[in-house]
Amino acid sequence: MRRVYHPNAWLSGFRNVKPGLERRTEILRRLEKDSATATGLSGEIGVTYSTILHHLHNLEDRGIIERVSSKPPFEWKVNPVGQQRLI
Repeated sequence: MRRVYHPNAWLSGFRNVKPGLERRTEILRRLEKDSATATGLSGEIGVTYSTILHHLHNLEDRGIIERVSSKPPFEWKVNPVGQQRLI
């Protein structure tokens, strides 16, 4: 069966390996519902905090997600502008 990834999980100019695509897909699908912290995402998805943070920073660098809060613990949400790029 073919796995369907979130369209924004593929990062141009980046080595897109299957585990990374799967994690970014899970993160983006979760953040589409509501904002969340890296700790919260880690617990929900079942991946280490550092792995989640790595993917969050990569997604933020490309303008797909953004930080909601300005002080730690940071909350993250999907950036509407980043979403429109693929539509």
